[in-house]
Amino acid sequence: MSWFHSAQGSARNEGYRDGKADALRELKSEQAREISNTRRACLEELLQEDPENIYYSSNDIRYMLARFYLADRNGDGRLTFKELCDSYKPKDEEAKKNLEAVFEDIEVTGDQKISLAKFFIIGLLGRDGEAGYKNTKKIDT
Repeated sequence: MSWFHSAQGSARNEGYRDGKADALRELKSEQAREISNTRRACLEELLQEDPENIYYSSNDIRYMLARFYLADRNGDGRLTFKELCDSYKPKDEEAKKNLEAVFEDIEVTGDQKISLAKFFIIGLLGRDGEAGYKNTKKIDT
């Protein structure tokens, strides 16, 4: 192999490595933005003052975990709207629109997927609080 071909191959490998490194940096940056957006939304919800006599039973929490993991058909730890529809099976178009509204409320990062954190914190705590804590146990103290 001539010095020219050797140098050409070396430059191509360097370009490949540089491109790969740039792509990895960009991917990490996108992931950091997504994590930041999720974290911000979850922290905002967690900082809300809830009544002190509101509790979720461990059965409610187990049920929500089971619903999440049963809906996560591809096992990536995040739910798409399709996975949510396949799991909850809306009965008509109105129910599907309501489910879509819930999905849009929970999906705060723009990736069109709901992580377990979003599902629990924003979906369960946030939406339940807005609905007057219908899914909670109220204990008088």
